[in-house]
Amino acid sequence: MFNQLKSLLWLRKRVIKSNKTIILQILLPLGFAFLYKHIYEIQGTLTNSMKVNLLGICLALSLSLSVGNPISTIVSEEKEKNILRTLLLSGVNSTNYILSVLFYPVLISLVMTTAIPRILELNIENNYSAYLIISLATSLVMMLINLFIGLISKTQVSAQVISVPVTMISMFIPMLSGISKGFDNVTKYSYMGLFTKSLHHLETFNWQDYYQSTFALVVWIVLLGFLILLQSNRMKNIK
Repeated sequence: MFNQLKSLLWLRKRVIKSNKTIILQILLPLGFAFLYKHIYEIQGTLTNSMKVNLLGICLALSLSLSVGNPISTIVSEEKEKNILRTLLLSGVNSTNYILSVLFYPVLISLVMTTAIPRILELNIENNYSAYLIISLATSLVMMLINLFIGLISKTQVSAQVISVPVTMISMFIPMLSGISKGFDNVTKYSYMGLFTKSLHHLETFNWQDYYQSTFALVVWIVLLGFLILLQSNRMKNIK
């Protein structure tokens, strides 16, 4: 089982290294963080609240572009070329396949959640553990959404088309938070709800104040995990 997972991870590494688009998607949010910080420094408007806003924008972009999109691209390409079905029918465990797909995105999300605050020179030490847990949990939801998109898409192009609205929603929810009470109620139960709310109140964050958004995020993870396992097993059973 371990050798199987090791081989799949080697395959993932080769695919990522050979795909320049994926590498660009990984580096782009870091470049945006540098650029935004430099622009606001020149304008003299780089306040702490502005840094928090930039963190929300750049981190949401990284979760969508660097962590999520490569998954749907890789999985849909393997499905289009019948590589995925061949792997499943040849005895590759569905769990190992899913773990191999998520392994490098998890590492990328760890780098992003650590690097972007440092680039912006934003001090989050007081509630770093909460920030890290929420960011990684949100990134996990993004991974699962894009993995499900990849599994249900017939071609790589269709996966990219479906991923666009998911990317836009993930980026705009943090930006539009607070525009109305109705929108905030919708945001509260979305997969970006806890991330958005906690980021704007990071210094005074208390888990008890966000139990509804926390519960909603857990439900998203469980539901998506169930759908992914169901779809992967369905594909394996198709003759």
